[in-house]
Amino acid sequence: MVQKSTWESNMNHQNNSPIPEAIQQQDGLVESLKAKLDRERTPVERFADSAARMVGNMRFAIANFLWFAVWIILNIEVIPGLKPFDAYPFSFLTMAVSLEAIFLSIFVLISENRSAAVSELREEVDVQMDIIMEYEITRLASMVNAILEKLDIESPVKDDLDFMLKPLDIEKIEDGLKRQVMQK
Repeated sequence: MVQKSTWESNMNHQNNSPIPEAIQQQDGLVESLKAKLDRERTPVERFADSAARMVGNMRFAIANFLWFAVWIILNIEVIPGLKPFDAYPFSFLTMAVSLEAIFLSIFVLISENRSAAVSELREEVDVQMDIIMEYEITRLASMVNAILEKLDIESPVKDDLDFMLKPLDIEKIEDGLKRQVMQK
């Protein structure tokens, strides 16, 4: 009988996911950040998010279409004996639709601004994690280099290892990115 490797065991144990549990837990940290921010929303932000979810679907579009169609039919004198309450050019309907559009756009903008802030925070967390990982990888490369030297082993990838040992110049990268963004 062939013994399974640790990796194969982990694959089967974690719903066929090759992602180690520690990494899955870190993903949970980022997700819990969003959950925490959701809990900290103001009542206005909660209302705006709910309103944006409610109006951002086809049911709302169909309901609006039906509402406007009924309104117009009731006010164009096609039903005998029914006196229009908002005759053509439908001034009251126009005002109601304008108010609806104003408030819906405000709610959607509030919700989108909040979503953008959460995304920016998540991006910042990603950047910070990348910087930490770069530092840790450089330390590991340094340890590998020290082991190779101690054992007096000539590495076939010595140039690559030397390059990896150079500290990352984050400011130089930021400046390069800023120049690229400014050129657009």
